[in-house]
Amino acid sequence: MGEGKFIGLVAFRREFLMILDEEERVKVKGTNDALEAGGAGIQWEIGFHPSPTCRGRDIIPAAVRPLINVFLVPHMNVHIMTAALFEENIASRKVLEKCGFLFEELVADAIELPESKTGVEEKNVGIGRMRWDRNAAIV
Repeated sequence: MGEGKFIGLVAFRREFLMILDEEERVKVKGTNDALEAGGAGIQWEIGFHPSPTCRGRDIIPAAVRPLINVFLVPHMNVHIMTAALFEENIASRKVLEKCGFLFEELVADAIELPESKTGVEEKNVGIGRMRWDRNAAIV
């Protein structure tokens, strides 16, 4: 048997990380969680993080497209998904576009990243939001 290699992760959740106001996020999550399982109105979030050695090799789109088509749509009746990304992360935007997501909005200076991540003290970055709609997507 061959050795396994970590190539990255894909997360599928109902956490609404794009909603920066905690009170509003809790309210929206509660409303969403109260919907009947499999309901068309449920909103989902998807996120991904490829390992550094696997970036730029189309591994994430190759994993996400079948996840959507083979599992999320037929077994969970997913109709709407959103994804958040840092404003400057063009690679993630391209991955999402390859998976049928469309850009919705940018919230400028939305969060402050620690200096350990940016090399700059108190650096604020924008957060982009993209959306996948089952009725509009061609994946």
